[in-house]
Amino acid sequence: MDCRVVVEAAVPVYDVASTDEAVRIAISKTGDMLNPDLSYVEINMGEHACPHCGDALDPAFIAADESLVAL
Repeated sequence: MDCRVVVEAAVPVYDVASTDEAVRIAISKTGDMLNPDLSYVEINMGEHACPHCGDALDPAFIAADESLVAL
């Protein structure tokens, strides 16, 4: 049986240098947690906009080589 479940989560990632690296690691880490049998799981980055100006925000925030990624 196929199911579609939509969940928003903030995933902490450690020892990263860029937002791209943080997003890749967060997607991999989340996929392993959601489906350890390596079956199909689709994971997308969160899309958020600034409430004041409407500009798109990056899905990852990095400070001191640690990141919080919106998925």
